[in-house]
Amino acid sequence: GSFVAERREAPLPNGLAGHAPVTHRALMAPVIGFVVPNFSDVFGTRMFHAIEGRASEHGHSVVFKRTYGRREVEDGAISRFVNMGVRGLIVFPIHGEFYNDALLRIVLNGFPVVLVDRYLKGIAVNSVGIDNQAACRALTMTLVEGGHREIGFFSLPRERTSSIEDRRRGFGSALREASLPYDRSNFLMTLTCTLPGEILESSIEADRKRVNDYLHAHPEMTGFVACEYPLAVILEQVLIARGRPDLVANITCFDAMDSPLEPVRFTHVRQDEQRIGATAVDLLTGHASNPHRTPRVDVPFEIVHKG
Repeated sequence: GSFVAERREAPLPNGLAGHAPVTHRALMAPVIGFVVPNFSDVFGTRMFHAIEGRASEHGHSVVFKRTYGRREVEDGAISRFVNMGVRGLIVFPIHGEFYNDALLRIVLNGFPVVLVDRYLKGIAVNSVGIDNQAACRALTMTLVEGGHREIGFFSLPRERTSSIEDRRRGFGSALREASLPYDRSNFLMTLTCTLPGEILESSIEADRKRVNDYLHAHPEMTGFVACEYPLAVILEQVLIARGRPDLVANITCFDAMDSPLEPVRFTHVRQDEQRIGATAVDLLTGHASNPHRTPRVDVPFEIVHKG
């Protein structure tokens, strides 16, 4: 849940005004801030549980704010949490090309920050997640080893989002290593329904049309890599509607609705959310003793095969 911390001296008062240097008096506050676009049972919920649990082990509470993918909400949450005196921030950045000004400012001022799932290129900041390039390469290789020669990649617009860009690179490296076709025809990267705030029937239907148009233009595709689980579900729906249920078994994706009560729906990359969340807290609480150490920690992933 959310907790209201006792206000201490604000390290960057008035919304980080004046680019003031960070004072570390606020680091004594036993509160950690968590800023996240959204979370669900597919990805995010287990990570949040791990963050809260590990923070409790360190004697800290957690305040969190969902940004719904809106930059102004993310900016406001970061500023408010810093000003209320949190010890540090764990941030799951929103999808997009540009860095958040408030986030960039506190990082450059040395405030304790750990990013999850993504990293800031060229900026020294703690981050934790899986090696998305290696994971997507491994996922794509399951299709290559299954005999597929024409494989499509489905994602949100990359917009320099590190996780999507790394997955695209991993996909490409697998195809190149196998000497398989690799050009623009392999990609559909205009899907939007999984963006926070876009999970609407209208955006889902628009993505179904985009996928259907792509498959109509590229009937040679027999294997599929979806960057997110909901995109895999849309692929499944469209393939069935097109009379190709035989291709559904060739859908792969990142993350899934794992349940011991149901068979695995798609071969997928399973991220160790518990380890990601716990590691993020450990990095954050260790920042005060070693503020100049800004590691990028890759947590192991697992390929889970369709049941």
